[in-house]
Amino acid sequence: MKLRVLAAACFTGLLASPVMAADVSHYICRSGHVEKVENSKELHIYAFIENGLAIGQIEKEPFHAMNSRCVGLVERRKLEKGANIGNGYCKYADKDGDGTVLSWKFKGKDRTWQFISGTGKWQGISGSGFYSVPVRSKSMFPGTFQNCVHVSGSYKLAP
Repeated sequence: MKLRVLAAACFTGLLASPVMAADVSHYICRSGHVEKVENSKELHIYAFIENGLAIGQIEKEPFHAMNSRCVGLVERRKLEKGANIGNGYCKYADKDGDGTVLSWKFKGKDRTWQFISGTGKWQGISGSGFYSVPVRSKSMFPGTFQNCVHVSGSYKLAP
């Protein structure tokens, strides 16, 4: 009897869907609006909302052409080098309306992100990585910004 239960458990394990894992490497070029909270000589605090589009950098990059919307809060201490901090959230949505939510944070040049939620085909997503901001441009309009962020890391989907 024990042998039958063990065999059935092994067979069921073989039928289970494997966990899908993949690398992430894309740029998100975006624009947004800034709301200043404090703008003194020593301290600059602002909130922002931005919208963008992911552009994959590896073959079949899973987030290529997904829309993104991010919100965040940034603190910059102008007189203390490397003291800048920030955090926030981003939502990615694909052409089917399924999406992911990730949290991001930075302190100085240390910039990380991690998935915290997913819907539809992204249900059960986990993963994390790093990001950088290699492209910034001078804003054409007060209170706005444009930049491109490079996102890298990996993710897994639950079976």
